[in-house]
Amino acid sequence: MICLEVYPWILDFEFSSVDGFGRLFVALLSGFITGSLYLAAGKNARAFWLGTDQIRSKLPIISCGWFAQALFYANYVLLGFTTLLWINPFAEILINKNISGSKGTQTTRFGGKKRQRLVGNIGMAEADFIQFRLWCLWLSGMLQILALRANLQTFLNEAVLSWYQRLHASMVPEMEYSRAKVFLHNHYLCVAVLQFFAPAALMLLSLGLSLVDDGLFENFQGVCGILPCSAFVKEVAIFMAWWVSFLWFVFTSTYLAFYRRGILYIS
Repeated sequence: MICLEVYPWILDFEFSSVDGFGRLFVALLSGFITGSLYLAAGKNARAFWLGTDQIRSKLPIISCGWFAQALFYANYVLLGFTTLLWINPFAEILINKNISGSKGTQTTRFGGKKRQRLVGNIGMAEADFIQFRLWCLWLSGMLQILALRANLQTFLNEAVLSWYQRLHASMVPEMEYSRAKVFLHNHYLCVAVLQFFAPAALMLLSLGLSLVDDGLFENFQGVCGILPCSAFVKEVAIFMAWWVSFLWFVFTSTYLAFYRRGILYIS
């Protein structure tokens, strides 16, 4: 639905060379990425919840330092801000159409009705805004890589918290569950590394593909005979970079809302 119908109204993407089979490919790839990031975002939300001590345990054995907590908050806030930069109502506010080289006064279709753009007197030039949001996307991916060590430590601390809770829950502590929890967290550490690293890697890889030179794919005639390679790769790659950041933010925010409401809890 997003790739075929919704994006011209809400999302600020150019899909001029993506049609027919190309849009079907983008839709299937987007769905595959959505399913792949669902469980990984759960680990990311638990790491944020525990790393920033939202459970108010104040246990020194599982506490994170101020630098790690600053990384958690900065990563989450920048990810949400970067996601909004490709959504039209928010993006329009940051583009000053009175600057030479901008779009100028236009009308746009939203919800089936044409409306006059009421914003455009503040912000930056369109070319500067395009570069700005690419830099934000790059910085968001780099912050996720920098937070990888803190996320992994929090992943291990989650097992320690379970052990501590079982130890002090009753006069006769049930330690078998805690031993299994600690064992599983250490056993699946490599999987956790991949799940924390994959979103940032996908974002940076897609962003890099969107910035390659136009002539890079001209020698691949077999593929370029089917799809307009350079334009197709650039337009789809920037959309995929944004799509990963969007999913990562939405899934993480949903999990955090469940933790806040008490629907989910860390044990």
